[in-house]
Amino acid sequence: MRCIKAMITASLLLPLLGFAQSKASLEQYHIMGNNRTYVPMSIAHFQNNKKWYAEGRYNYEELETFSLYVGKTFSKKEKLSYVLTPLLGGAIGNFNGVSTGINMDLDYSNFFFSLQSQYSFSTDRRADNFFYNWSELAYQPLAWLYGGISVQHTRLYRTETRFEPGLLIGFSYRNLTLPVYTFAPFNRNRYFMVGLNIEWEKTPEKRTRKNTIAELTAD
Repeated sequence: MRCIKAMITASLLLPLLGFAQSKASLEQYHIMGNNRTYVPMSIAHFQNNKKWYAEGRYNYEELETFSLYVGKTFSKKEKLSYVLTPLLGGAIGNFNGVSTGINMDLDYSNFFFSLQSQYSFSTDRRADNFFYNWSELAYQPLAWLYGGISVQHTRLYRTETRFEPGLLIGFSYRNLTLPVYTFAPFNRNRYFMVGLNIEWEKTPEKRTRKNTIAELTAD
């Protein structure tokens, strides 16, 4: 219920910011595993026809935390295509603060690489500051199937960097995508993230998971 309220809040705020919607997507993820509390995570994306961009998240930076990011997208479609979106945003809830970040996608033939990176500054205490990066490299042999690897990179304030490699497989049908991730796949602490994503746009593009988790997957 809280996820739904957060997404409704984002939907109400964005028109006030002047975002005439020409692209939109909703992503719902479920994180589960051994010795791990089940966590649902929701993300909504909006982009207007002038490429101004907004993104609302719930349970991403921290549990029971809502965040909103704004930025502008720069893209080019060639043999090697790219989409680049610098972001600035803020969060409220169990984590309160501001963040700078970037989303990036590269596409070459049937290979694609995506990255989402951010540094978040807590307004409560410096010890809660963190850097987080999610990246993935995948190959799409069929229109409805892709697979590859994913890596999470997390660093809390004045702590050692933590890397978590994982495997991914995804299934697509029209504007629906079902991505499945497993992290620490070869030990008993493995956990999974299963998503159901839907996207609306005038010219559908090949997509992957796109976007992800921060502290939720780093315990």
